[in-house]
Amino acid sequence: MVGIEAQDLARILDSLFDNALTYSRGRPWMQVRVGAEAESAWVVVEDRGRGIPWAARHQIFEQFSRVDDASFGYPPGAGLGLYIARALAERSGGTLELERSRVGRGSSFRLTLSRVDAG
Repeated sequence: MVGIEAQDLARILDSLFDNALTYSRGRPWMQVRVGAEAESAWVVVEDRGRGIPWAARHQIFEQFSRVDDASFGYPPGAGLGLYIARALAERSGGTLELERSRVGRGSSFRLTLSRVDAG
């Protein structure tokens, strides 16, 4: 059991899944891993999309922020998905972070949430 509303968790995961599919070239690929430790549970969403430049790694979580690339095109969006996803995670006492990313190789995002007693 984790301390987050079901609709908030669904919105976070939807944002991560949507980005993984939207920013893929060719056939999309995504891997989702789930695990738990003593005090927390985590979900890692990994893709083989276009990746995020090192200089933009903090920018992607800012409101109305997009990392556009003319060679990739401009998928629709307002730059709010990751901003809202991180805000929902933090509102629940969790974190959402870019675990790793390499341009042309993809990205990995980690959502970490506190575990709660079921009783």
